[in-house]
Formats: sequence, C-alpha cells, structure tokens
Amino acid sequence: MVGLALRGGRQARLSLAGPASLLACACLFLLFSWSEARAGCPSTAGCPEAAVSGVELCDADMAALFESAAAGELGSSAPAYPEIGVGNPSTSTVPATIPCTLLKSIGWTESAWTQFCASSCGQSGATIISFDCGFGVTQITSGMSTGSMGSFLFDPARVASETDYNIGTGAGILAAKWRVVPYIGDNQPDIVEHWYYATWAYNGFAYVNNPNNPLYPAGRAPYNGPSGLARGNYPYQEIVWGLMHNPPSALWEPLEASYPDALAVGSDADDIPAPSPEHTDPCGAVDFVVDDQDLEFGFIQGDGMAEQALTGGWDGAFYFQDPYSGDVPYVIGRWWPDVPSTGLYALDHWVPSSSDAASTNSSFDIAFQGGHFMATVNQSVSTGDWVELAAGYSFKFVEGQVGQVTLSNLSQGDPDEPLAWDALRWRWVGDVGTLAEGDLCSSSAVCDGSMVCVDGACAEACSTAGCTEGLCEAATGICVGSSGDDDDVGDDDDTAPPTDTDQDGIPDNEEGPGDADGDGVPNWWDLDSDGDGLSDAVEGSGDTDGDGVPDYLDEDSDDDGIPDQEEGDHDSDGDGLMNSVDEDSDGDGIPDADEGTGDSDGDGIPDYLDDDTEGDGDDDSDNAGDQNWGGEGSGSRSEFDGAAGCACFQAGIPARSPRVLWGVTLLLLACCCTARRRGRRGARGRGLRT
Repeated sequence: MVGLALRGGRQARLSLAGPASLLACACLFLLFSWSEARAGCPSTAGCPEAAVSGVELCDADMAALFESAAAGELGSSAPAYPEIGVGNPSTSTVPATIPCTLLKSIGWTESAWTQFCASSCGQSGATIISFDCGFGVTQITSGMSTGSMGSFLFDPARVASETDYNIGTGAGILAAKWRVVPYIGDNQPDIVEHWYYATWAYNGFAYVNNPNNPLYPAGRAPYNGPSGLARGNYPYQEIVWGLMHNPPSALWEPLEASYPDALAVGSDADDIPAPSPEHTDPCGAVDFVVDDQDLEFGFIQGDGMAEQALTGGWDGAFYFQDPYSGDVPYVIGRWWPDVPSTGLYALDHWVPSSSDAASTNSSFDIAFQGGHFMATVNQSVSTGDWVELAAGYSFKFVEGQVGQVTLSNLSQGDPDEPLAWDALRWRWVGDVGTLAEGDLCSSSAVCDGSMVCVDGACAEACSTAGCTEGLCEAATGICVGSSGDDDDVGDDDDTAPPTDTDQDGIPDNEEGPGDADGDGVPNWWDLDSDGDGLSDAVEGSGDTDGDGVPDYLDEDSDDDGIPDQEEGDHDSDGDGLMNSVDEDSDGDGIPDADEGTGDSDGDGIPDYLDDDTEGDGDDDSDNAGDQNWGGEGSGSRSEFDGAAGCACFQAGIPARSPRVLWGVTLLLLACCCTARRRGRRGARGRGLRT
C-alpha cells in the first residue's frame, strides 16, 4: 500500500512516468513483481502479528461476507469505514458502499478467498501471511504495525484472526483510497468504472500499475478470458477487471466493466472521463435486460404490424414502424419484466445503430409502483448504445411481473422518422424506503415493500387492499377513477392547457391512468379505451344514455342492449348519428332495443338494421306503433313476444273467456311487458364495464 499526502481533498499526484525514468520503472517492476503474485501458504513469520489458528470458510459463506462488507452491513464485525466523496468536484460525503463484484474480485486477486491455510473449507489452519506480511483474504499490509492508515483505524489482531473483520478492513482501505485518488467521470461510488483508480491504488498507485507501462504487452486480451495472458502481463487493476468479467469457478455473475481510455490516463493518471458503458453492481441485486426478442416483450396493439430489422439491435434484431397516421397502423410494444427484486431502478433504452431508428420524439410510458412517468427519447442519435430514459430519476418496481414500460408510434415527429423497439435495461439504484402504512410520504419510493403513497401517506397497493372507489390499476398498484383522478398523469398546472397525449380530443386528466379494457395501455394513451373497436376520438366524452359513463368507456352507449362493438360507427339511416348512439339505427320508428339482433327473415341482416324484418315486402316503418307487432323476429327480442316475453299473465288466461275479462287481461299484460322492458333497460349500463 502507498500512503500519499492530500491536496485539496484529493491525492497529491505523483509523477508516474517520463523518458528518463523508464529504466527506474523497469527496476520497480522487478522489485515489486511480488505484488502480481497471489498470496499463498504456509504463513510467513516475523510480521507485526503472529498467525492465528482458525476455520476456513467455504465459498458460499465467503461470498455472503463480501456482499455484507460491500454494502457496509458487517456492523461490529468490521471497522468503521471512512465516508467517501460524491461528485466532481466532491462537495459532500456519503457512507461508503462498494460495488459487490469488485470487492469479490479484489479478494480473489489477493488470496483466492483464503484466510487460513487449511486443507479444505471447514478445516482448521493458520492465518495466511504473504512474504511481504500481507494478512488474510484481502492481504492487509499497510497499518498492521500501527492499526491505522491515515484516519482509518482498525484492529490488526482481528485482521489476522477473523475472516469477516479482514474483509471489512479491506473494504475500508479501498474506501480510503477512493478519497485520495483523482476523479473518474462525475465520481459516483455506485458506478464500477469510477473505482478504477482506487483499485489501482489498493495495490500501489505507482507507474508499475499504469496501463501504459511498456512492460505490459500492447493489445492484451482481458485477463482470465479466452485469450488471456499470464498474470504478470497485466497491471493490478486489469487483473481485477478481468476476474470480474471472467469469474473463477462461476463464483459470481460476470460483470464486463469498461476500461478507461489508456491515452486519457496518460503517464500522470489525472482526472479522466468515465468509460462507456457504465455499470452499477449492488450486492444481492442484478441489473437485467428485456429484449424485444424475449417472451417478456410483446405488441399489445397492432401485433404483426411492426417491421423487423435483423441487424443493429442490442442482440441483432429489433422492430420499427413509422409514426401513426391514416396510412400507418397504431402499434404499442410492451416490456413486462419479471422483476427479480423489489427496489429502485433507473431505465435505459438500447438505441439501435440503424437508420430505422430515427424518431426524435419517442415517448415511453413507465408504469411503476405508484404511478406513471412519460419519458421522451431521441432515437435519431442511432449510437448503438444505452440511453437513459429519464436521466436523474429512479422508479420503484416490485418483485414479480407487475410494472411495465410501453412505447407506441404516436409521435409528434416527422412522418419519415420511424420509431424502434429494442432492449430495455433495468439498472439497480438502491433499496426502497422503510416507511410503514400510515406514515407520511412524498413518493411511493420511500414506502416499504410494495406499498404506495396515496394522499401523502403510505398505503397497501390496491392489488392487496382493493379499491373503495374506481378501479385498481395492477401495473401501478393505485386506484383510479373512470374519468381519471390521479396526479401522476396529465398536467398538474391548472393554468396550463390540458395535455392530450393520444390526440383523441379527450384530455389526459379526464381519461386518467385507468385501463378500462385491460389491454395494458392506460386510457390516456389508448386510442380505444374500452376496446369496442370504436376510437375514443369517434365516441367522444359525451354520455348518450345518461348513465354516468362517458361514451368512450361505455360498452353500450345508447343503452339499447346491443354492444357498441356490434353496432359500430356506421350511420345506417343517414340521420347523422352513429348506430352505437342511435336508438333507432334503421330509422323505422321501432327502437333497436325492441327489434334486437335476431334475424327473423334469415336474410343476414339483424332486425335492428332490417327495413323489412319479416321479409313480407312491407316496411317495418308501416308497422311502427301497431299493437299487433310482436311476432317480428326472435332471439334476443323473444322476451317481449306473446309466446315468451309476458308469460307472467298468459299462463292464467282461459281458452274461452268473456270479452270483458280479455280486455282487462290485455291491459294488465301491456302494463307488465312495458314495466319489464323498462326494468331491463334501466338495469343496463349503470357502471363502468371492463
């Protein structure tokens, strides 16, 4: 380890190279070649602490300790880590946490996860101590005589005798190195690549570990990979990077951390831009990707209507389509992941390297636990790289297949700018909060588990608690009204004009985030919210039958017993009313509710559209108001005819009755049938139908 003085809160830089020093560097390489060799047994004597007998842990237990140490969760089993700076320049400090796979890889680089020289895990042995007095799993050298490295304090005896304390001390030293090395990118400790200099410094921030050192072969393949070279051909941090990507014995999930530009590092190793792409690596959580070729992706509108490109996508192929218009079908693609762990995630979209991804205004609807967020992405960059959907935002997703992201080809962009559906990446940011039910909250992210923030307080998601009003939107866990009452959708600024994202003439805040037809598309983005085949723009927000349900959500807008989907948007009688809102679609004077959908004369035309239902040559309009009408048609209208509809009185009429009795009976029969018809019509369509 190399201790360096601070300057301005960061390390005072060394002059690491120069033409006059190459010979000295060669000597340094030979002198410090021990640092490239993993520690081995038996234990070395004559070091600050004596070897101690202990039981060697197996790999699973070692992995768990590394994860706890990286997350700063070892408690009293480790020394207190120094806080680390965040930002470039660093203006604040946070408790130290370390990328999990990085710490595991450092431990393997140092000792192959060995604390005691035992014959196998579960057996006893003496502390592993290298010839340069490096102790245990993380080979602690600096401070073993004093119990300190700068302001970082630890107990040397526990370093030698306790596996968890040794790993925790290694994590603390790595955090101390972060505090003094130059910046990488914007200096974010949750990004693996930003730890490159600190990892270098863990072994010695000297030119011997500079990637530009001519002693290392140019163009070398990653360490421990298929074409990797022997260990001595790499600087220390590249050994760690190689092991992260190519783990020994599959001890962890491979993490292909990016390498910085060696030219940017130069000879002095000053502040450098972050390499791309960047990776997070939290303990116990894994970033995951849903590609357009995976089962967790599909088109929920316009399936089969998008075109497919075979090259340029994240895994080769991707889908694309021009913006929706009269000539281009409406298409919605949905990413519906099986989330492995409840947490806060940032989302990235892979922008294909192709001219078929040219939209400057691709609007993604992120349905997370607690609401919706609209993110607009410029796909025209066509970089063949990840682009963050909502920079600076993270979203709560709960374990299982709950939340979703959708992208439609509704776009304000140029008609010649196709949109692309390719891979989405959920990138772990952190755990959700721990606030309990009833606690005050500002967002669902701070509520424990799957709870959501409702009216400023944490509450159970509607999938568990149900809804006292409105409908439960499973994708967000919130209850929404039929006309929309959720602040996560629409424009909260009452002075601004209302937003109409799907351009159907009905404002987003009126349509709301409900999903009336259960197709996975919220009403405010669904061109046909009730799934009846009639667009919201055509049906409108009026309420033809006065049942409290707007026509665009009403399955039977005119309450005639015939679904809008069947009646359609035709105007059979030319009176300016669509059949779906016309109580007499064929204009024959007989209500559709009375005529029904049967086909009395078998001519293929339903009675409510047939001018001559009986096929007798006489128009039905001639029989309108005729009390003898009633044998006209069958099927759904048979409930009103003499044979079935009014059987309540028919069964009691004698075959031969006095004329007066017949008159009274007919009067009662008429009243009964009229009441029954009104009762049926009044019972229909009194609530939101889904």
